[in-house]
Amino acid sequence: MRVLAFLAIALVACGSSSSPEPAPSPTPYGATVDAPPEDDAPPPPSTTTPPGEDPKKDPTAQSSGAHSLKDNRDRLIDTLAKQKSKTRCDLWTSLSATQKGVFLTISDLLGKRSVMTTLADEVTALDHIVAVYEIRDKGGFGNGGGDNNRIWLKGDATLLAALRSFDGALPEWAASKDLAGAHSPFDATSETLHGQPRGQAHFWSADDKAKPLGRPGVEAVNDPHVIEIDIDYDVFHQSNPEGSYVPGGYGRTFYESVWKEKGKGGSAELDYVPTGCN
Repeated sequence: MRVLAFLAIALVACGSSSSPEPAPSPTPYGATVDAPPEDDAPPPPSTTTPPGEDPKKDPTAQSSGAHSLKDNRDRLIDTLAKQKSKTRCDLWTSLSATQKGVFLTISDLLGKRSVMTTLADEVTALDHIVAVYEIRDKGGFGNGGGDNNRIWLKGDATLLAALRSFDGALPEWAASKDLAGAHSPFDATSETLHGQPRGQAHFWSADDKAKPLGRPGVEAVNDPHVIEIDIDYDVFHQSNPEGSYVPGGYGRTFYESVWKEKGKGGSAELDYVPTGCN
């Protein structure tokens, strides 16, 4: 009897130790499962990015679709003001006539003349600009270019793909014929088919090509989607909108007279002042 009792106790103990673990609860339909961490994954590249990157975190970020030129200008002025810890109106007041002219002419070039794909949806390149890094003043003597009379912008992935591929998604722009090539340190450049005045953009041919710009005012910017843009008013690449050119005359009016009928058409709205400012 003692032997039988001992055997019975042993069998019960063995059975309890081999009982299967309860099955995990099934993942609900539509839920996502986190991927396991990748210990060897490289850290993300270091970038200096302006406001406007994340619509969930920054109210100045762009929403999808077409927007008026004025609304886009207000939004982009706000991104630059935030970077410089200024109010919208204080920033606008602090800009020189040349800086304002650069912003106004280039924002019109992107916001009314550079239509994405077709006129039907009215979406423009400016709708795909996330933020402004810097607007450079004339600097030095005369109306030359170099590091002056230009703007540095952050584009979204859609705009960068269009600039890089020349596949018709941005029909006003094509590969640049400038013998000097892209401005250092960029490795790709594009220009408008129409001009002078002609828009010229410089950018990275691929995201993994990006490195710090090392240029005045944007030295530390290391962003694969940064774009440098200026407008060349003559064959010498003079680019000051406040300058005077032969035979076009005053830069701003010269620009508008050439571009007014292009893209969406209409005024370049060069009398723009940010909403709420005098």
